[in-house]
Amino acid sequence: MPRTHPWEVSDELWVQVHPLIPPAPSHAKGGRPRMPDRQAIAAIVYVLRTGLQWNALPRELRASSTVHDRFQEWEQESLFRALWQAGL
Repeated sequence: MPRTHPWEVSDELWVQVHPLIPPAPSHAKGGRPRMPDRQAIAAIVYVLRTGLQWNALPRELRASSTVHDRFQEWEQESLFRALWQAGL
């Protein structure tokens, strides 16, 4: 059976990735709820695997600007280096 959502992150991958994700910054002043980390990593992996442009991201994965902002945040926190070093 073909996958209907190729961007979904498997439970096995999530178990390995989740401990490496840096803590979310404080939003003490309020604002919109933060996009779940699992959804963000799924969207980022989808873009990186397909070579898709950020602005062509399927809307069901959230706004491309939100996903790109999280990518930049995690890049500054060296998440992707940690994933690489962990062999993921």
